[in-house]
Amino acid sequence: KYTIKSAVFKGLKGYKLYREQEFLVSLKAQKVMDTLSQENIVLQGVIDLLAINKDSAVVVDYKYSSLDSESLKLTYSKQLKLYSYAVQKVLGIKVNKMILVNLFSGQSIQV
Repeated sequence: KYTIKSAVFKGLKGYKLYREQEFLVSLKAQKVMDTLSQENIVLQGVIDLLAINKDSAVVVDYKYSSLDSESLKLTYSKQLKLYSYAVQKVLGIKVNKMILVNLFSGQSIQV
């Protein structure tokens, strides 16, 4: 069994944790792709870890990468922002943190 030890998880004490949380949400195509379309699309995804504490949430996404922290942040910030949008729209809960956990390096990166 593999155990991840990170300050991120200590910071989630008191939160209710949801692993591999699936979502389906409707949003403007412009939020996802480079287009002028005003049409709505349906976005489906899975949040690796969603932590909820009363009226706030934390979205955690796991990556296994040799990229440095800044490259990871640039590459995946849009994904985490879409996950946060889905949480806010579907659950009505504000996401106050988005965190990438790099399983390769053990680093936690706040987006």
